[in-house]
Amino acid sequence: MAAKFGSAYPNVTGIGKNAIFNFLKTIPTVGLLALVMGGCFRAIATPEAVEHVEQVFAANRAVLVELATTSLQEMQQSGQDQLKLPDTDFYDFAWAAESYNRQALIVDFVIEEYYLPLVYISTDNPDDAHDTCTNGGRPVKQLEPHWYICKRDWN
Repeated sequence: MAAKFGSAYPNVTGIGKNAIFNFLKTIPTVGLLALVMGGCFRAIATPEAVEHVEQVFAANRAVLVELATTSLQEMQQSGQDQLKLPDTDFYDFAWAAESYNRQALIVDFVIEEYYLPLVYISTDNPDDAHDTCTNGGRPVKQLEPHWYICKRDWN
């Protein structure tokens, strides 16, 4: 006895109102996915974001220079390769560390956006700030010798 067409595939429906309805149900999911991915790939080095980091640096320069200087001295004296800096109200968090190639000491200040830190580089060479200012990141602006705003790689 020959099988009828479609009996081997009982769950397959033809083009009809069910197929259109199922397609329309996926639109919110695709839209939500697009919004999430768009947030991952958005340009974080906007002029406003860079200006905000500049303003925080200008308003708190003396404190930032003192924090960078004392933390680097403490690292050198203690032999540590990294150090968390004390919390303040004008940055989210900060740390000092040896560079990837061990050529420089680097202090990262995350003002508001992790991917756009204010960076002190002891050698004044952005190439020494691996994954922050080079090799996945890039310097956005040099504020003064040793001080940079960098765009960190998002992944």
